Amino acid sequence: MSALKLSLGLGLAFLLAGCVTVIRGDGTVEGAAKSELLQYAASKGPVLLELKGDNPGLPAIMDRVAGIANGTLKGMDVKFTGDPAQAGQLAYRFVLAFNPAAGVREADLCGAGPARVARHLEATRLLTAFCAGEELLASSIATGPQVSGAEDPDFAQMVRSGISETIRARATVGSNKP
Repeated sequence: MSALKLSLGLGLAFLLAGCVTVIRGDGTVEGAAKSELLQYAASKGPVLLELKGDNPGLPAIMDRVAGIANGTLKGMDVKFTGDPAQAGQLAYRFVLAFNPAAGVREADLCGAGPARVARHLEATRLLTAFCAGEELLASSIATGPQVSGAEDPDFAQMVRSGISETIRARATVGSNKP
């Protein structure tokens, strides 16, 4: 019997290896209002994507991150850009921080300045914030295996999952809407 439990446990661990999990974070906007605000921002042109952290290589991967993000939100006509000059409305933007330090909160991403970064050897953590100016509208927190770079499939999955969960409508307390 214990061999069966061990086998099942190892099988479950194998299935979860390489798995990206994401949860909803903080924010001031709930439900369908998140996607409505994003659609409004996207109606003026591409939505700005920012990466925060202390890695000087971040600007070099902005096109890759925007390419991953494009097409993430099914049923929504939203394009993303890493170039502020191409953004339709600079006030509305997504800010992503990979492996932020323990003290960095989602709301911190909407403010000026870089997010402190913690180096993790065993996993990658992604905070995704949808901001209007310095106000946090919605956010998510994704965790997954340690990524090797912007070309890593887990990196792409984390970006897509973070953006999707940030905008996904959820039922609020007392609501019967999904």
